[in-house]
Amino acid sequence: MFRLEELDQLDYYRKMHAIYAGVRDRRIPAEQRWQYWVAARNELLGGHPHSPVPAAQRAHFINLAYYAYDPALRFVVDVDIDVQPEHIELAGAQVQRVGRVLFPIAGSTLSLSLFSVLGYGGGLLLPFADASARSGKTYAGARWLLDTPHGADLGEEHGKLVLDFNFAYNPASAYDPAAPRHEAPPENVLALAVPAGEQAYPLAAA
Repeated sequence: MFRLEELDQLDYYRKMHAIYAGVRDRRIPAEQRWQYWVAARNELLGGHPHSPVPAAQRAHFINLAYYAYDPALRFVVDVDIDVQPEHIELAGAQVQRVGRVLFPIAGSTLSLSLFSVLGYGGGLLLPFADASARSGKTYAGARWLLDTPHGADLGEEHGKLVLDFNFAYNPASAYDPAAPRHEAPPENVLALAVPAGEQAYPLAAA
């Protein structure tokens, strides 16, 4: 049966939004929500026609690899809006820096910038890179903590933003070298390793 590619895309993002709706259900312990997210993403990326995993790889798809869940890498943070509202290009979109978040890892207080999409529908983006990529453990480009236009949103608690590195995930170029490569802006490149979230996808190099 003929089917528009746009309908497949719509269905893919509808399913991704539904996954994150389940992730935000605070009646369920955080680690169980993470386990659900891992299983749901494996199913979606491994079988959906709009998956960023190329069709040839989906035929012998292996589950995505993740670090074990670490509750110490989940934060509920204030957003500092006292930032320079610079416009940059990020993931093919024009965005504006709208805030930054601070969080402690390995005895250091780290910072990441938060960006707003300047275009139809808007949304927030929070990409980052860290030292784990240098060892090949994680994807060398940006990983994502927030991408609200595509559903990746962990919500808020008590008026603060939920920031959980266990839910860090890879962009399309991590699976398909032909896809546009996404890089974290320099201010969101962390000098230390963050051992959480999705790891590198080995079949991308195959």
